[in-house]
Amino acid sequence: EAGAGPEATLVDDAGSGRFALDPDGRRLAVVVAEAGHPALVILDLLTGTRTTLSVDHVVAFFWSPDGRYLATLAVASADELQWVVFDGDEANKLESFRPTRAWVGNVLPFFEQYTHSHAFWSADSQYLVACALAPDGSPFALVQSATSPFTNEQLPDCQLAWWANE
Repeated sequence: EAGAGPEATLVDDAGSGRFALDPDGRRLAVVVAEAGHPALVILDLLTGTRTTLSVDHVVAFFWSPDGRYLATLAVASADELQWVVFDGDEANKLESFRPTRAWVGNVLPFFEQYTHSHAFWSADSQYLVACALAPDGSPFALVQSATSPFTNEQLPDCQLAWWANE
C-alpha cells in the first residue's frame, strides 16, 4: 500500500500463535518456541524488550484491566489448573482448582477472543474468576484474590462466570 510505514517482524516463530495485547497496547504477551519448547514472552512494543516468563504448560493468559498484571492459567496436575499472576517483578501462584467441563471446552480454546469480550479480572484488577468443580463434582464460581492477602470465595451452582465490568 502506498504511504504505508515500515514493517517489522515482532516474533520470528509465534509457536501456537496465541497472544494477548495489554490494555494500553504497549505490551504483547505471546507464546513462542524457545529451545524447541513453548514459552510465554512479553514483548514491549515501544522498546523491543523481551521478557520470558517462567511458567510451564500455559493454557491461557489475561491482562488485568489496569495493565499491571498478567494472569496465566497453567496446568497444575492432570485435572487441575492454577492462576499464576505476574506483576513484572514476581509471580504469585494461586490455589489450584478443577475447572468445569464447560469452561475447558468453551472458554480456554478461544481465550484470545474472550479477552476482548469477557472479564476474567474484576474492574479494580484485584480478583480473578474461574469456574471450578468441588470434590463432589458440583460446579461453582471461584473468585481468587490476585494480590496478598490471597483469598478464595466460592459461589455455588455456576458453569460459566465473568465479571460485569461496566
